[in-house]
Formats: sequence, structure tokens, C-alpha cells
Amino acid sequence: MSKSPIWMEVWMEALGMLHEITEVVEGLYTAAIGPAIVFIPEELAERLESHIGEKIGILRTDHDYRLRIFESEINQEETKSTKSNPLIESLGKSMISTEMSKSLTVIG
Repeated sequence: MSKSPIWMEVWMEALGMLHEITEVVEGLYTAAIGPAIVFIPEELAERLESHIGEKIGILRTDHDYRLRIFESEINQEETKSTKSNPLIESLGKSMISTEMSKSLTVIG
């Protein structure tokens, strides 16, 4: 990982495994994402806390930050086994949430 945190410029994206979130000063945090450490605002840090250990993407736009959460391999295996479950198949495809089949969740 880089040693110095990066101030994300507009349209810059940090993409990779979220390793940790650290408070630097009140209201300002850093997120260790992949090989980089980036500064993030407090409200984004709060949203990311539950996603440590997951692959994420943070895009800084000219208005705010956009967050992408990628489904882990474990969740993909659970989704595959759920789809092949005869009980679920007998209930019909309409009972299966479309969210289960997605590998990417975008939180705007």
C-alpha cells in the first residue's frame, strides 16, 4: 500500500479490496483500498464500515462520491447453489430476488 493518503480528484476512482478505514481527524477518514489509501468524508466512511474485506469502487464525481460494492466469490457460490435448489425452482423464478443474481451493487 502507498504510505501517503491520496486526495481523490474529480473523476478519479479507487478500486480494490477495502482493507480498513481510519479516522485521521474529526470528520476526515482514510480508506485503504487495494494498494492505495485515499481520503474520504465521514458519511462515506460510515457507509463503508460494513464492507471491509469486500471489493469496492469509489468514484469521486464533481458533486459527490459514488460507491460500488462487488459481490464476493462466497456470495456468488451461495447464489449458484440457491438457483439450483429444487425447492426454490419449484416456487418459480418470480420468488427469487433479482438482487441475488447481480454481481455488482451500486449505491448512489
